[in-house]
Amino acid sequence: MVTFAVAALTLVWMGKALNPAIALGNPSLTQAWVPNRTKWWFGYNGVSWSLSCEALFYLTFPFAIRLVRRLSTRGLWATVTVANVCVTLFPLFTAPVGWATGWDAKCMLYMLPPARLIEFVAGIALALLVKNGSWRGPGLTASLALSLVTVFGLTHVMPFNFRWSACTVIPFTLTVAAAARADVGGEPSPFRNRYIVYLGEISFAFYLVHEIAIFSANHFLTTHHVVLPLTLHMGLVFAVSLIGAVLLHEYVEKPGVRLLSRSRRKPPAGRHLLAPEAPETPEAPVKATKTARRPTRDRADSPGRKQGPRAATSRPATARSGSA
Repeated sequence: MVTFAVAALTLVWMGKALNPAIALGNPSLTQAWVPNRTKWWFGYNGVSWSLSCEALFYLTFPFAIRLVRRLSTRGLWATVTVANVCVTLFPLFTAPVGWATGWDAKCMLYMLPPARLIEFVAGIALALLVKNGSWRGPGLTASLALSLVTVFGLTHVMPFNFRWSACTVIPFTLTVAAAARADVGGEPSPFRNRYIVYLGEISFAFYLVHEIAIFSANHFLTTHHVVLPLTLHMGLVFAVSLIGAVLLHEYVEKPGVRLLSRSRRKPPAGRHLLAPEAPETPEAPVKATKTARRPTRDRADSPGRKQGPRAATSRPATARSGSA
């Protein structure tokens, strides 16, 4: 909501018209559910379209985790494998699906939340494999190298429809698993550096604000006829995005997480009124306790009465004085 409000104010500052129908898709997290509507997908804060997918993931997680947890190790491996194969080969079937539905390839392969749900389920199974110690795959260095080669090389030579996620799903799966296993096993990893960890914590906030920073900087520089070298321009946008991400993370995300965590720990209202009160148990006076023990000792020492094993064990001093 914060970035949506900032995006709306930015559009007003730029002199753009605000479309109420498109605006409704942002706070309702439904903008990516509308097929073949680029203005709906990327209206206001364009990058927030991915929240439509994440909202679906959060809604389905309680049900998906129960099903995936029931799988054996072979079932988890099958889930990860089948999901990767489906994502990799799905571009081959966009033509017939598009002919039947009228949806374009970008909608089916990249934007539509149900199409991305299979990757989320694969991530659940992958996490359980790592947690159970059953994951077998290349190390972090090899996985990172494969991901870099794919991103900077393979995606530029493959057919266009394979660039959305088909090319990267397998290398990213291996990299995520390798990084997680390195953390669990205490192996060397650059991702455990405290600065890298913090950058990871603010990464989604950075993602949400960076497009607003790009458009704002471009509009400001164009309006004032300022021309900057490309490196300086990029550095300015990066700095503004980073500062915005830190502010968003520290003053919006963290307080929100604390608020939600506190509400989850708080007992339901009226619970203390329904709970039965514990009966009070008064402590017995010390003097009365000593008095109560005295007849037991006298009975044990009385002539003609046999002393039980417990009395002999628990009070050896009395037994010795009686025998003497």
